[in-house]
Amino acid sequence: MPERRSAVVREGTNPEDLQSSRRPPLFTWGAAPWTVGLLLGLLGFALSVTALDRREDPTQNLTETELVQLLNGVRAQEDALDAERDALLQRKQAYENDRDLSAAQREARERSQELGILAGTLPAGGPGVVLELRPGDDQEDLAPLLLDAVQELRDAGAEAMQVNGHRIVASTWFLDGGSGTVVVDGEELEPPYRLEAIGPADTMRTAMEIPGGVVESGQEAGATVTVAKVGQVTVDATVPARGR
Repeated sequence: MPERRSAVVREGTNPEDLQSSRRPPLFTWGAAPWTVGLLLGLLGFALSVTALDRREDPTQNLTETELVQLLNGVRAQEDALDAERDALLQRKQAYENDRDLSAAQREARERSQELGILAGTLPAGGPGVVLELRPGDDQEDLAPLLLDAVQELRDAGAEAMQVNGHRIVASTWFLDGGSGTVVVDGEELEPPYRLEAIGPADTMRTAMEIPGGVVESGQEAGATVTVAKVGQVTVDATVPARGR
């Protein structure tokens, strides 16, 4: 028969002392998940490091000559980009210069045209008024009446004027010629007189029709004077340009 082993407890031994004399387990089930997680983390880190170590630098196997060629290629590409940038900057500057020049030329052309119209060397067209003056029988002193009309229209903003096809400028003068005629800058004009003016039509018409103005003064002198707004007045008479 097999021998039976029996635990012998000595008399006087405390059971609590016997329990404490046993060795503690290597690990408990409560700590097992933490231990497994730590091991898995270390394993993953080791695999990552191994994968990184296996990655090769694309230039580490190149020879010195190949590295020099690669560097020269990079430098050549940088030089090409710099040249393209400089070309674009030059084109931008040229465009801005052309734009400024075009604006200056346009402004100069417009200014020259304005001066030409004021000087009477260029024709003009635009809205304005037309004043007609028909002298009465044996009426004299028409030159002062025409001069007053020109001055009033100029003060009201007239830009260009002509009377019976004769251009009126700053130096224009009027003189009675007799028998109802008027001499303008040495040219004798015959009635009726048609004074055409380009400018703000409402303002110029009001200036002609105010009490004591040209219309009233002419009618009191026996003439027939009318003034009308016109949508398009053409002043095509010109004077020769003066040489410098």
